[in-house]
Amino acid sequence: MREASGLFVRLGFDKTTISDITRAAGISKGAFYLAFPNKEALLEAVLIREMEAHLAHSQAAMAEHPRGGSIGAMYEVALRALDASPVMAVLIRRDGEFFGRYLRQPGNFFERYGSGQLTRGEILAWLQQVGVVRRDVDPAVAAHVMNLISVGWVTIGEIGVVDAAPPAEDVIVGLAAMMDRALSPDEGPDREAGMRVLTELYASARERVQALLEEATTRSGA
Repeated sequence: MREASGLFVRLGFDKTTISDITRAAGISKGAFYLAFPNKEALLEAVLIREMEAHLAHSQAAMAEHPRGGSIGAMYEVALRALDASPVMAVLIRRDGEFFGRYLRQPGNFFERYGSGQLTRGEILAWLQQVGVVRRDVDPAVAAHVMNLISVGWVTIGEIGVVDAAPPAEDVIVGLAAMMDRALSPDEGPDREAGMRVLTELYASARERVQALLEEATTRSGA
């Protein structure tokens, strides 16, 4: 799937052909169709694999972070994970060039994965209840600002202002510090409570990804 992932990122879903994929992977078309019924199924497998890796990496990074459980650490881990994965970067902004006509298909990955999941605003409200986010913050507004920053993080290169940008690591650390100052309680966040919330969120997300993987395997007949 690594070859397919690279092709989808470079060419987009619509322009990537099964011939491109089999040639890059060094397999026959017969072998491809034994594994996947169509290109859509392969794309979903790529997305599921990326989500699995993203969640595993994020959970491990949060557990090792010296400020794990704080809002700044959460943001820092999230941005580093986005920066490390080209597929996650296009996934978060639902890049039309990458996904092409797939986005118009009913029951696509976004519809299935997002069904029943907490929104960022709901997660911030939960963190507020347990003492990670300060009480005078509007979770909906904070979530919208964070969404704007996340999308800007993966799209800023498209508007031609990257020449003056500082190193990505400096920006990540700076944004995390700003999030801590803006959103954490004056007495400091309850990081243990934050880690408990995150543990539940990671477990729920990984269960959802596993369910999608099982569903995709059933559909492909593998």
